[in-house]
Amino acid sequence: MKLLSLKGRNIGLLKGDFEFKFDDALTVITGPIGCGKSTVLTMIRASLTNSFPGNANSWASWGTPPQEACYFVVSWRIGNKVLHIAKAVAGEKKFGTLNVPRLRIEHDDGKVEEVFGSKEALEKTHSLIPVPASIIDGHLIVDQDSITTPVSATPAKFKEIIHTLTRTSELEVMRGQIKDLLLAITVPDMSGPLQEAQAERNLAEGEVNRLNTEISELMAQYVAFDIQSINVKLDVLEQLKKNDDKRNQLDQRIKTSKSILLQLQATLKAQQDTLSSLLQKIESSKEEAEQAKKNLYSADMLIAANARIDLLKTKASKLTEELQKCISTRPVEPKEERPAEGADTKIQDDLNEKKQQ
Repeated sequence: MKLLSLKGRNIGLLKGDFEFKFDDALTVITGPIGCGKSTVLTMIRASLTNSFPGNANSWASWGTPPQEACYFVVSWRIGNKVLHIAKAVAGEKKFGTLNVPRLRIEHDDGKVEEVFGSKEALEKTHSLIPVPASIIDGHLIVDQDSITTPVSATPAKFKEIIHTLTRTSELEVMRGQIKDLLLAITVPDMSGPLQEAQAERNLAEGEVNRLNTEISELMAQYVAFDIQSINVKLDVLEQLKKNDDKRNQLDQRIKTSKSILLQLQATLKAQQDTLSSLLQKIESSKEEAEQAKKNLYSADMLIAANARIDLLKTKASKLTEELQKCISTRPVEPKEERPAEGADTKIQDDLNEKKQQ
């Protein structure tokens, strides 16, 4: 935790507007009694603990009208964020019109949170500070009154406090030397890598939030699941899978059958084309066949006629031989009998007929 600044209006002896900025190393507040040193320390402590000595309204500056806003704002750095804590001791209505949040949180990544309710602001503040408010109330500030008041101060305690302040001064001197030494060292600019790392961290946080959301949704779905209905659905899915397998097999068979059908259709078409060609050839060959039949019939007739001619020639040859034999051999005339009249004429007619044949 580091105190950055204090500003406000009309608090105690600090009448009107005021503002204090505190050094990184050590800030010393000095002045005569009644100048407002304790008031500053009280505001710093009250910003975290919300505790005022006495009544808070009594801390309004003397002579301030009741309707005037009396408030202060203390700025603290805690880790990677700056807290601006506002407290109003009087004039709440007027303070509300100023639109000053009770708690304003500025993150280093640019995110800003504002809380306007006093109770919510105090709870948010206590959730952010690293130690309880009771410890802060007892140990945060050593007021000069606790040193000079005889009731609570003893010489041993005074000596202890002085020793602590001395050691603190020595530590602050050493801290200044270390700071000067660090400033003399050239440190590479890491703002770019830091911004990239911050961007990656933001992306990772977003991814983690998304995954957490998905996990929550899945858990909600898991809680809402009905085991029996899931089993039924699984059985249905298994049956659908089997049906899909059967359908794939049937589709494969249908595809094969279609391929075979296409082949058969192609073969049938080729045979039909061949049959048509053969029918055309048959039609074109009918006349030739008829002519061939006629020629064959004529050839058969000629062969039969030639056969008859050959047979007749054979018979004629035999008859000619017989005739020659008959001519060369003279028949013996009968001594007593004489041929009837006209017998020679009959024989001659038979010979002439055979010759004609």
